[in-house]
Amino acid sequence: MFDLPCLKVFVPESDYLLAMKVLAARADTSDLDDIKFLVKNLKLGSVEEVLEIMRNYYPHKDVKPETIFMLEEIFENDYA
Repeated sequence: MFDLPCLKVFVPESDYLLAMKVLAARADTSDLDDIKFLVKNLKLGSVEEVLEIMRNYYPHKDVKPETIFMLEEIFENDYA
């Protein structure tokens, strides 16, 4: 994003951002909107595709059950 003499700022890939958001998935934040945006941007079609991306970056981490439920609702309501 920036490449200055004393500072370099990198922007992560969309799939990595999605993995971080899914793993965090905090209530009362913009995480849900961010996840929806990234799912659409990455043209994902299922919860399993989202979880596969998350597992690629964080193979030893578990997704909270409430996050899986939230993902299911995203695909049922927004992409049905």
